[in-house]
Amino acid sequence: MKEQIAKIRLDAEKEIHNSKNLKELDDVRIKYLGKKGELTSILRMMGGLSTEERPVMGSLVNETRDNLEKLIQNSEYEFKEEELKSKTLL
Repeated sequence: MKEQIAKIRLDAEKEIHNSKNLKELDDVRIKYLGKKGELTSILRMMGGLSTEERPVMGSLVNETRDNLEKLIQNSEYEFKEEELKSKTLL
């Protein structure tokens, strides 16, 4: 499961950095963090883990989610800044 979380994190980071606009960025957010997202599905599988594994995996998933949310927010801010700059130049 750790490998699966690491792969999700790497894939999501790549897609966030490769997003060209807010729509693509939102699609990435939904794909990984949405109700039916890949990271959300990992959380649903945690019920089958042992009592010892659950807190470790929960912490890893939460850390990954927080990291991805911050990356998305930063990218979103950059897109909005670019949009604002282009409007003021016109």
